[in-house]
Amino acid sequence: MTLEVKNLMKSFDEKKVLLGISFHAEGGKAFGLLGRNGAGKTTAIRILMNVFPADSGEIRIDGQPVDYRKISLGFFIYAVMFGAVGSTVSKLEDINTAVMPVTMLFVIAFLVVIFSMTSANVDNPAMIVCSFIPFTSPMSMFTRIAMSTVPWYQIILSILILIGSAIGIGFFSAKIYRAGVLMYGTRPRIRSILGSIRKG
Repeated sequence: MTLEVKNLMKSFDEKKVLLGISFHAEGGKAFGLLGRNGAGKTTAIRILMNVFPADSGEIRIDGQPVDYRKISLGFFIYAVMFGAVGSTVSKLEDINTAVMPVTMLFVIAFLVVIFSMTSANVDNPAMIVCSFIPFTSPMSMFTRIAMSTVPWYQIILSILILIGSAIGIGFFSAKIYRAGVLMYGTRPRIRSILGSIRKG
């Protein structure tokens, strides 16, 4: 598997961050993206992860343009979880504390991937396990596919688990959101939220 980036450009307002960056990375080989602070390394990675779109340029995997609509299940899981947790607070200043558990899930997934990449072994037991956990598989499995050879049945199993989890978490989060909105103005407690979900 190969990842090819051509003429990637990104600006924020009048500040130009990426000016036609291009690189080529092959699966199974270590690849380093180096540069000084502010060079645009993080921006390039966030574009590759579809955190935000590029202004122009191409991203191809094995010569085919990347269709991010097909790999948005991971975003959906975190989006509905953040929405559900955010609905349980009444004050803006309480949001950061409320969403901390969800944020930590993302941070754990990110750290597992980073440490595995720096050790040049993306098929270690931690990465393999994380490839089948819906909160970590969008990053773990994507990294394994890009940097190693993953058996086809593992990819299919990971996608099926992710789809099933996305549906289940979506329904559960919708119930939490409904209960959270109805309880607006009261201090959220897990027992009261679960009670409202059962009644709903």
